[in-house]
Amino acid sequence: MPAFGILQVRVFTSIAELPLAGATVIVAQSTDSGKYALVSVQQTDSSGMIHPVPLSTPPIAQSCSPSAGDAPPPFALCDVWAEMSGYAMQSAHDIQIFPGVDTLQEFRLPPLEQGQADLSQRTSHTTPAHDL
Repeated sequence: MPAFGILQVRVFTSIAELPLAGATVIVAQSTDSGKYALVSVQQTDSSGMIHPVPLSTPPIAQSCSPSAGDAPPPFALCDVWAEMSGYAMQSAHDIQIFPGVDTLQEFRLPPLEQGQADLSQRTSHTTPAHDL
């Protein structure tokens, strides 16, 4: 039986965490060939959230004991990009999705100053792998 984990994404601005409605969120996974497979493209709702994205994961039994040297990790990986006109784009890479677990990825998009371009102000974060 295939295993799944859920990715939820919330996009907001400012330290007050004001939700950004209408931001575009892209979810993709790397394939064995090194290319991206598009999983989801959505716009955030009035609360800054997208609909939950189910992602295929390794079986839960694979995450119940420490893995040996070159065994595959007990989680799936995905990358997410969030952008909205007038705000700096952000991306998060190697987000770990575990079977049966909801994972929340949050993005705080800072507003751009007049004359700044969206893509030139982007920031990126890579999640370090779990040492399971």
